[in-house]
Amino acid sequence: EELTGDTVDVEKNAIAAAFKQLASDELDALKDLEAVIKANHLPVAETIEDYKNTLATVVDGTADYCVRTLAGEGQSLRDAREKVRKIREAADEQGLKTIQHAHVAADQMWPVLSERGKDGHVAPDAEELKNLLGSATFYDSIMDIKLKTNTVASAYKEAYKEVHTKRGESFASAIDDVKGRSEWLNVPDEMKDPVLSSLTSRACQYLDLHDDSAVCSSCGATLNQMDSDLAAVGGLKGQVLARVQEITAPKQKVERIHLYNFFTDSLDSEEAVESAVERLKEHLLKLLAEGVKIVLE
Repeated sequence: EELTGDTVDVEKNAIAAAFKQLASDELDALKDLEAVIKANHLPVAETIEDYKNTLATVVDGTADYCVRTLAGEGQSLRDAREKVRKIREAADEQGLKTIQHAHVAADQMWPVLSERGKDGHVAPDAEELKNLLGSATFYDSIMDIKLKTNTVASAYKEAYKEVHTKRGESFASAIDDVKGRSEWLNVPDEMKDPVLSSLTSRACQYLDLHDDSAVCSSCGATLNQMDSDLAAVGGLKGQVLARVQEITAPKQKVERIHLYNFFTDSLDSEEAVESAVERLKEHLLKLLAEGVKIVLE
């Protein structure tokens, strides 16, 4: 009666039948819970397996065994059932979100903070959070998990926002510099976005950092990636400016010179050779002065 909450016939067979039915119902209910536990790597598989084994023994046991089990292990069964109830509650939709957010904080955010020397007061909470997430009784500490997750996530978001803002401003300034050059006006409109893409892709101005992610959903950059971008902004801007100059530079005219046009007469004297060479020289120098590229044929 304490297990089911219902009034049970005191006759042995009736007690056993009610107990078996309870155990069977519990086993059926565990199937979905087991799938959730496995999918989310919750550290309670052993607890669930022990409870399953106990229930299966009851389902397969005799009436005498069931009555003896109730008499001798009724309290432990109640305790096990209560554990499973708590696990089921911790593994509902909201509970899983809490655990997922906690894993992002412990497994993704905290290592970055530690690497960057931003641990400070966060370290004790981060270590405790990892311990709680790995505990077989994590379901008794959901509120602590939430609090410690918030501590780590808040520190990470502050560090991330600082670098994200700095990168956005640096690349926005680089873009403005490129657009302020006189050559930019001569870049064809259809080429402007592609030319600037290496800068605009890093100039994210809208920080969108969700609780279940360690990167901005707008740009997807990690803190280390943003550090690299900041170090490379000057070089990337230089590449863009070189491309702008390449696009806008006047196209050099190419002229092919046929030598036979300058040596039509027979070269039967030193004077004839000098005269022909002089004509060729004058023509070539004139073309060079006009910026023409010369190809001799």
